[in-house]
Amino acid sequence: MIAVGWYLWYKISILRLPKYEIISIDKPKSKVHEIEMRPTKGQRLDYIAGQYAFFRFVDSKVTGEPHPFSFSSAPRNNKDSVIVMIKADGDFTSSLDQVKVGDKVTIEGPYGNFYPEEVRESSKPIVLFSGGIGVTPSLSLLREEIAKNSNRRIVFIWGIGFEEELMYLDELEDFAKRYPNFSYHIIFSGEEVDGFPHGFVDDAFIKSESLEEYYETASWHICGPPPMLNAAKGLLAANGVTEEQAHIEEFSF
Repeated sequence: MIAVGWYLWYKISILRLPKYEIISIDKPKSKVHEIEMRPTKGQRLDYIAGQYAFFRFVDSKVTGEPHPFSFSSAPRNNKDSVIVMIKADGDFTSSLDQVKVGDKVTIEGPYGNFYPEEVRESSKPIVLFSGGIGVTPSLSLLREEIAKNSNRRIVFIWGIGFEEELMYLDELEDFAKRYPNFSYHIIFSGEEVDGFPHGFVDDAFIKSESLEEYYETASWHICGPPPMLNAAKGLLAANGVTEEQAHIEEFSF
């Protein structure tokens, strides 16, 4: 009876989740879906840049099981909608071509503390350190800082495997032109790409980009696949970055 009661409570709680409608689907890359959703009733959920939620596609041809995705949008920019960026890299995500505009989605959350209050209210430098599709919460945080006309120093570091994975370069270049305190640093590990360094984000790369001062002075925000996170943790520990300075999104559901 306890199990049956818990199951009924769980099903009712799912039905009570706020429902959203997909209003646009973009594909900045062939394997990446950028999905924008708007609530069917009421206001958009209140979330903080860099957070994630569990999404259920309740009337699409894909499974209705919950899956966690980070918001890529900035709350200040998207007043009435939310945007997530999803890479086709598994059984569920590879089926997202079946999702269409007008489909309904429920959202459970938000969760996560990638951009805590003490960082939001501070003026100290921020380093956004991402690997692959782990760039999603970093983009959300960056867009939020730009939207509030931040004057703080923001360093955007992105380690990517191949050129075909590079997205939003025009947006990054526009930010760099308009905000002199912002810079982006991209490195490719899987192939050599003209105009960009080749290798991994290690201490040699940090020093080659003249960023070593931020080991001591910045708030570090890190997200990526497990091997990248392990390497990043080792890099920061070896260079004196404290646990209080480091904000890590495990990205390993």
